[in-house]
Amino acid sequence: MPAAAHLRLRSSIVLAVMLFVLTAPLIAEDRIVGRDDLPREKPASIERPPKGGMVFIYRDGTRLWLPPKDYVPPANNDQQQPVGQPSNDRPPVNRPATNEPPAVAPQGGVAAADAAPAGSPKPRKVLEWRSELIRSLAFTSDGKHLVVSPKDNDCWVFDAATGEKLPIDLKGMRGPTQFLTAGPKPGTIYCIEKIVNRLVDVKTGKDLGYDGIGVDLHPTGGLTTSKKWLVLGGVAGNVAALSPELNSTGGKSAGFANNDPPPPDVKSWRTSAVAWSADDKFAAGARPDGRMFLWTIKPDWSEGNEVSVAAHGTQVDSLAFTSAGLWSLGLDGQLKLWSVPDGKEISTHSFGGELDRGWLLCDGQVAAITRKPAVGELELHRLPLKVGDKPELITKIPIVGLFDGFPTVHREFTIPHIALSSDFQQLALAAKSGSNDLAINQVAIYDVSTHLPKPDKSAAVAATENDPRVTGSTNAGATKTTPLPKVEREFRTWTTADGKFSVEAQFVSMGAGVVRLKRKDTGKIISVPVDLLNAESQAAAKAPK
Repeated sequence: MPAAAHLRLRSSIVLAVMLFVLTAPLIAEDRIVGRDDLPREKPASIERPPKGGMVFIYRDGTRLWLPPKDYVPPANNDQQQPVGQPSNDRPPVNRPATNEPPAVAPQGGVAAADAAPAGSPKPRKVLEWRSELIRSLAFTSDGKHLVVSPKDNDCWVFDAATGEKLPIDLKGMRGPTQFLTAGPKPGTIYCIEKIVNRLVDVKTGKDLGYDGIGVDLHPTGGLTTSKKWLVLGGVAGNVAALSPELNSTGGKSAGFANNDPPPPDVKSWRTSAVAWSADDKFAAGARPDGRMFLWTIKPDWSEGNEVSVAAHGTQVDSLAFTSAGLWSLGLDGQLKLWSVPDGKEISTHSFGGELDRGWLLCDGQVAAITRKPAVGELELHRLPLKVGDKPELITKIPIVGLFDGFPTVHREFTIPHIALSSDFQQLALAAKSGSNDLAINQVAIYDVSTHLPKPDKSAAVAATENDPRVTGSTNAGATKTTPLPKVEREFRTWTTADGKFSVEAQFVSMGAGVVRLKRKDTGKIISVPVDLLNAESQAAAKAPK
């Protein structure tokens, strides 16, 4: 190579190195942007820098910093630009051309800047945001721990009071946990995997029991009121019942299979909801095609009479037994009450549109719903106490504020899962925000003690009262309950202390702080805690014959 050409090559190399060194700080710099200046393309990764906010890193090396809300741009600094404003010495952030209108809240929905409704619960604790989909979450029976199951990871355990993540992860035995529900003792949780079910101590992470018959079980169910069975969804609306200790060698199991095969669409092979009565005499299951099944259970929890009902036009998302009958909540926006055991429709209520999700909480006293389109609100409604009444809105819980500081081009907010503590004091929800190209998941805990009713302890009394399956030798830990004397009295109106609920009924008996009444309209026996009644009704309950 001639000397002149060699010299030119060396000079070019030196110049290129100098240019790279001089421009490297600019390339690696975190460019400040506003929420609306982020490109539509999905970032390669997201960082949480010590300076706060979030840094979005793209495949071409671009680093965009979305500062925290309290960020103040430094004065007289050419290397920083005000939030949302491109600097003079760099090109603005590239955004692909689009004809889509700016994102706005759906009609009747909640815009990002809207304040929460007056009196609505505020998040007591917002846990760390995650990019992983949340499969399930549940409180332990004592309400001290919240367990969260991510899509492809071990379960996380949080202190429910502080929101602190505990250093123990609940590792899966045969894969990720599909469903979580409270265990029979404080500090325990059921982890339902695809092919195994486990009872786990959340403080140690150790298995207390396991059962390897998890195949074809679906993420719905829980422990019965009597704590004698763990009830889970089976296939196509069927119900499975397992021994609560999940003893793989000596455990017991039962189940109810319906005689109505689903349509040939794969989705209908799931079980979308299950329920059981407090006295262990009835069980129900439902599937996505809207069909519901009601079984009368024999004393040994073997299958009895089956009733099949075309309950809803689309998926039945939740079921609950109460003293009034069996409630069903469908994604068609219909809330229906059915008589037990014949499955005849008693009443229907409409929420005025399709639902995205629905849950029946508080032993069937409250319906929690999210609507379509996804407006980012969880609505809590009190179920009607009497035939002819309508559901009453208790409050709305907006979730938009959970994502402050996180940018999404399309502001879509959904609530795939919620969990309620056994004392009805705490509600946790998994919320999802974003579009197909960028999404984030949040988990928050709310104090709902002033919005939801207290647990009806009479349900637990009814589950064991005069029941040979509980008072006999099959339940060694139970003590025999002395039958309460019946007192014949006239029908009268019984009213709660707050005056919101009343029922015309005849006194039957009283004991353990619970009065048993026979309804005049249905003839059914209901149990009501005495301390919930007003002074006049309490006096009537305690009056001599």
